[in-house]
Amino acid sequence: MTGLRPRERVLAIGLTALAAGLGVYGWVIRPAIARVHTLQRIIPEKQHELRELADKTRQVAILASRLAVVRQALDSQPAVEILPAVESVLGKLGLQTHLTSLKEQTAELDVREGQAVVEVTLQKLSLKQVLDFLQAVQTAIPSVRVSSIHLSRHPQDPGLLNVTATLRKPTVVDQTPAS
Repeated sequence: MTGLRPRERVLAIGLTALAAGLGVYGWVIRPAIARVHTLQRIIPEKQHELRELADKTRQVAILASRLAVVRQALDSQPAVEILPAVESVLGKLGLQTHLTSLKEQTAELDVREGQAVVEVTLQKLSLKQVLDFLQAVQTAIPSVRVSSIHLSRHPQDPGLLNVTATLRKPTVVDQTPAS
Protein backbone atom coordinates (compact mmCIF):
# COMPACT_ATOMS: atom_id res chain seq x y z
CA MET A 1 0.00 0.00 0.00
CA THR A 2 1.43 3.28 -0.87
CA GLY A 3 0.97 6.42 1.12
CA LEU A 4 -0.72 9.52 -0.09
CA ARG A 5 1.31 11.94 -1.99
CA PRO A 6 1.63 15.41 -0.45
CA ARG A 7 -0.76 16.89 -2.96
CA GLU A 8 -3.39 14.21 -2.26
CA ARG A 9 -2.88 14.62 1.48
CA VAL A 10 -3.55 18.37 1.24
CA LEU A 11 -6.63 17.64 -0.86
CA ALA A 12 -7.91 15.04 1.69
CA ILE A 13 -7.31 17.40 4.62
CA GLY A 14 -9.04 20.20 2.73
CA LEU A 15 -12.06 18.02 1.93
CA THR A 16 -12.23 16.81 5.53
CA ALA A 17 -12.09 20.41 6.78
CA LEU A 18 -14.77 21.39 4.26
CA ALA A 19 -17.02 18.51 5.38
CA ALA A 20 -16.47 19.42 9.06
CA GLY A 21 -17.23 23.09 8.29
CA LEU A 22 -20.42 22.15 6.45
CA GLY A 23 -21.41 19.87 9.33
CA VAL A 24 -20.87 22.63 11.91
CA TYR A 25 -22.78 25.07 9.69
CA GLY A 26 -25.66 22.62 9.19
CA TRP A 27 -26.00 21.53 12.82
CA VAL A 28 -25.02 24.68 14.72
CA ILE A 29 -24.91 27.88 12.70
CA ARG A 30 -27.90 27.43 10.37
CA PRO A 31 -30.40 26.57 13.21
CA ALA A 32 -29.06 29.50 15.24
CA ILE A 33 -29.59 31.88 12.29
CA ALA A 34 -33.12 30.52 11.77
CA ARG A 35 -33.86 31.02 15.49
CA VAL A 36 -32.58 34.62 15.35
CA HIS A 37 -34.87 35.36 12.37
CA THR A 38 -37.82 33.77 14.18
CA LEU A 39 -37.13 35.81 17.33
CA GLN A 40 -36.81 39.00 15.29
CA ARG A 41 -40.31 38.32 13.98
CA ILE A 42 -41.91 37.18 17.27
CA ILE A 43 -40.39 39.60 19.81
CA PRO A 44 -42.25 42.72 18.54
CA GLU A 45 -45.54 40.78 18.64
CA LYS A 46 -44.87 39.64 22.20
CA GLN A 47 -43.87 43.16 23.26
CA HIS A 48 -47.21 44.44 21.89
CA GLU A 49 -49.06 41.69 23.81
CA LEU A 50 -47.11 42.62 26.95
CA ARG A 51 -48.14 46.28 26.63
CA GLU A 52 -51.79 45.23 26.17
CA LEU A 53 -51.55 42.94 29.21
CA ALA A 54 -50.05 45.76 31.29
CA ASP A 55 -52.93 48.05 30.25
CA LYS A 56 -55.51 45.41 31.17
CA THR A 57 -53.75 44.80 34.49
CA ARG A 58 -53.94 48.53 35.28
CA GLN A 59 -57.64 48.52 34.37
CA VAL A 60 -58.29 45.53 36.63
CA ALA A 61 -56.41 47.20 39.47
CA ILE A 62 -58.49 50.36 39.05
CA LEU A 63 -61.73 48.35 39.01
CA ALA A 64 -60.61 46.36 42.07
CA SER A 65 -59.89 49.56 43.98
CA ARG A 66 -63.29 50.98 42.97
CA LEU A 67 -64.96 47.76 44.11
CA ALA A 68 -63.13 47.99 47.43
CA VAL A 69 -64.36 51.57 47.86
CA VAL A 70 -67.94 50.51 47.08
CA ARG A 71 -67.74 47.57 49.50
CA GLN A 72 -66.32 49.83 52.18
CA ALA A 73 -69.13 52.29 51.58
CA LEU A 74 -71.68 49.48 51.83
CA ASP A 75 -70.05 48.22 55.03
CA SER A 76 -69.99 51.72 56.52
CA GLN A 77 -73.71 52.23 55.91
CA PRO A 78 -75.88 51.35 58.83
CA ALA A 79 -77.28 47.86 58.52
CA VAL A 80 -80.80 48.22 57.16
CA GLU A 81 -83.04 45.20 56.99
CA ILE A 82 -84.98 45.40 53.79
CA LEU A 83 -88.32 43.94 54.98
CA PRO A 84 -88.82 46.28 57.98
CA ALA A 85 -87.66 49.23 55.86
CA VAL A 86 -90.24 48.42 53.16
CA GLU A 87 -92.95 48.04 55.83
CA SER A 88 -91.92 51.42 57.27
CA VAL A 89 -92.12 53.07 53.84
CA LEU A 90 -95.57 51.57 53.28
CA GLY A 91 -96.67 52.97 56.66
CA LYS A 92 -95.26 56.45 56.00
CA LEU A 93 -97.00 56.62 52.62
CA GLY A 94 -100.25 55.15 53.96
CA LEU A 95 -100.16 52.24 51.52
CA GLN A 96 -100.76 49.42 54.04
CA THR A 97 -104.38 49.11 52.94
CA HIS A 98 -103.19 48.53 49.36
CA LEU A 99 -100.71 45.80 50.37
CA THR A 100 -101.74 42.29 49.32
CA SER A 101 -98.44 40.45 49.63
CA LEU A 102 -95.00 41.02 51.15
CA LYS A 103 -92.54 38.11 50.87
CA GLU A 104 -88.84 37.96 51.78
CA GLN A 105 -86.26 35.45 50.59
CA THR A 106 -82.47 35.27 50.30
CA ALA A 107 -80.87 34.62 46.94
CA GLU A 108 -77.34 33.19 47.06
CA LEU A 109 -75.12 34.56 44.28
CA ASP A 110 -71.87 32.89 45.25
CA VAL A 111 -69.99 31.90 48.38
CA ARG A 112 -69.18 35.48 49.44
CA GLU A 113 -72.23 37.47 48.40
CA GLY A 114 -75.96 37.06 48.67
CA GLN A 115 -78.99 39.21 48.13
CA ALA A 116 -81.94 40.00 50.31
CA VAL A 117 -84.99 39.83 48.05
CA VAL A 118 -88.45 41.20 48.87
CA GLU A 119 -91.47 40.88 46.63
CA VAL A 120 -94.17 43.51 47.24
CA THR A 121 -97.64 43.31 45.72
CA LEU A 122 -99.90 46.37 45.96
CA GLN A 123 -103.33 46.96 44.45
CA LYS A 124 -105.37 50.00 43.47
CA LEU A 125 -102.53 52.55 43.29
CA SER A 126 -102.22 55.66 41.16
CA LEU A 127 -99.08 56.07 39.08
CA LYS A 128 -97.94 58.84 41.44
CA GLN A 129 -98.29 56.51 44.43
CA VAL A 130 -96.19 53.87 42.64
CA LEU A 131 -93.46 56.39 41.86
CA ASP A 132 -93.56 57.80 45.40
CA PHE A 133 -93.26 54.28 46.83
CA LEU A 134 -90.24 53.42 44.66
CA GLN A 135 -88.55 56.72 45.45
CA ALA A 136 -89.18 56.33 49.19
CA VAL A 137 -87.72 52.81 49.14
CA GLN A 138 -84.64 54.08 47.30
CA THR A 139 -84.23 56.85 49.87
CA ALA A 140 -84.72 54.52 52.85
CA ILE A 141 -82.35 51.84 51.50
CA PRO A 142 -79.85 53.42 49.06
CA SER A 143 -78.35 50.09 47.99
CA VAL A 144 -81.71 48.54 47.03
CA ARG A 145 -82.40 47.85 43.35
CA VAL A 146 -85.72 47.15 41.69
CA SER A 147 -84.98 43.98 39.74
CA SER A 148 -88.45 43.64 38.28
CA ILE A 149 -91.72 45.51 38.33
CA HIS A 150 -95.02 44.39 36.89
CA LEU A 151 -97.78 46.95 36.40
CA SER A 152 -101.31 46.09 35.37
CA ARG A 153 -104.59 47.98 35.32
CA HIS A 154 -106.95 47.16 38.14
CA PRO A 155 -109.94 45.25 36.71
CA GLN A 156 -112.65 47.26 38.52
CA ASP A 157 -111.00 50.69 38.20
CA PRO A 158 -108.91 51.11 35.01
CA GLY A 159 -107.48 54.39 36.36
CA LEU A 160 -105.62 52.50 39.11
CA LEU A 161 -102.73 50.05 38.93
CA ASN A 162 -101.81 46.75 40.50
CA VAL A 163 -98.07 46.53 41.15
CA THR A 164 -95.73 43.65 41.87
CA ALA A 165 -92.16 44.78 42.50
CA THR A 166 -89.13 42.67 43.34
CA LEU A 167 -86.56 44.57 45.39
CA ARG A 168 -82.98 43.31 45.83
CA LYS A 169 -80.38 44.49 48.30
CA PRO A 170 -76.84 43.05 48.10
CA THR A 171 -75.56 41.65 51.36
CA VAL A 172 -71.92 40.97 52.10
CA VAL A 173 -71.46 37.68 53.90
CA ASP A 174 -68.59 37.23 56.37
CA GLN A 175 -65.57 36.12 54.36
CA THR A 176 -63.53 34.60 57.16
CA PRO A 177 -62.96 30.88 56.61
CA ALA A 178 -64.54 28.51 59.07
CA SER A 179 -61.99 26.64 61.16
